[in-house]
Amino acid sequence: MTAQRFQQLLSLLTHFEGARRRRHLFLSSRDWTFSVVALKELVASSKALLASYGPRRPYATNELLVAPNGAGFGMGLRPLQPWRHLLFCMMDEKINPIRADVGKELRRLKSSHAHEGVHYHPIGDHMSIPLSPERAHALMAQTLLCPIVQGDLPYQHRLFDAIHAGCVPLFLRYSAHAGGEACETWSWDARNKSAMRPVARVTIGYDACTRHMLPYWSTVDWDAISVRIDASALWEGRLAEAILALDRRELERKRQRLAAARHYFVYDWSGSTYDAFSAMMHEVCKALPARPVAHSATRRHEKAAREGSMRGGPSEERPHMTV
Repeated sequence: MTAQRFQQLLSLLTHFEGARRRRHLFLSSRDWTFSVVALKELVASSKALLASYGPRRPYATNELLVAPNGAGFGMGLRPLQPWRHLLFCMMDEKINPIRADVGKELRRLKSSHAHEGVHYHPIGDHMSIPLSPERAHALMAQTLLCPIVQGDLPYQHRLFDAIHAGCVPLFLRYSAHAGGEACETWSWDARNKSAMRPVARVTIGYDACTRHMLPYWSTVDWDAISVRIDASALWEGRLAEAILALDRRELERKRQRLAAARHYFVYDWSGSTYDAFSAMMHEVCKALPARPVAHSATRRHEKAAREGSMRGGPSEERPHMTV
């Protein structure tokens, strides 16, 4: 959407004024970097709610993270299958040096432990896809670990494809500092400029922690459904060994917990189950400011009840104000 189209849309929102502006919700079906600049400026000034793929700014409590549509290549959720393969990864390793280094480690792992079921498929220039979506999803659904390796931005659709398939996400863990405190980032090292493509023209423009990058952080126990390996294992050339050293029984438990949490990241268009939209509305309700109109409405209701009593009519019960 262009800035001009956005302003035209805004002119149609007749109730977007005064204190009511904070009670509006805008949905940007993109990450923060590629959202319309005018929308970001409006959200910052009005404190209206914005739901996007993130990352949200550390101090911006009116910014919410949501799961993208189409996780799992648009396929519906299926019962969890027994795992037969240790690892699956399909990525363009020429995007940045981190991916190139991870690719070397995965090749080494595949060469030495092919019998474990290590499937690594490099992508050529984001164009030459070695596997069809159906084949990739079928492999992921029978795999224990799916590495989520740093790309151009913290948001990656491959994370939600892995979750949908029941493949435990494997992150590299970095130390970070954002929002006035030390924290972690998973598969995103914003301080390491060499991790970015030289031709990349995108940046989030601020530091953020993992909780500012992953949706439903207060609802989903991300520690319980994912694996983190310290980034030093990659720097020291021992990522393959670190992967092999992971406790398989604990990974199986994480996979079972992941299977139970998958519905948070999939949109059920029938509306019959608690799904990603339900999880988003839960976040919206928590972020909504107190409703000043509720107090005046309650006072009017109580006044009407008193007048009804004085007239000898039935007194009404005080309404429950629900957001």
